Amino acid sequence: MEPIYSIETNRTFDETVKAIEEQTLAQGFRVLHIHDVQATLADKNFEIEPLKIVEVCNAKYAYSALNINITISLLMPCRINVHTAEGKTVISTFRPTALSNLFGDSDLSTFAQDVEEVLLDIINNSK
Repeated sequence: MEPIYSIETNRTFDETVKAIEEQTLAQGFRVLHIHDVQATLADKNFEIEPLKIVEVCNAKYAYSALNINITISLLMPCRINVHTAEGKTVISTFRPTALSNLFGDSDLSTFAQDVEEVLLDIINNSK
């Protein structure tokens, strides 16, 4: 299984970001922040295709993860990227199960599977 989950959508870039926000709420998570990387770099005179990083979190999951292994905080919050490539809008995330393998903790692995299921639902329902 690939560590990065990525899909293309027929939605526009802005429609996709909006759908991610809506699906995040529908799944019981919340959007903490949206980083507009394209705008940030444009302020420094660098041009890139549209790219937004949507930070999502669920307090219950965060609390559980931190109680399993406090250093998991290095990987929080979960991030969903929306960018364009060759005229298509792409949604991607790093699979929590791939990240949990770094810690070698079976409790964290089971937890990561649960979070990954929600993240993939958010993404798949946003396309």
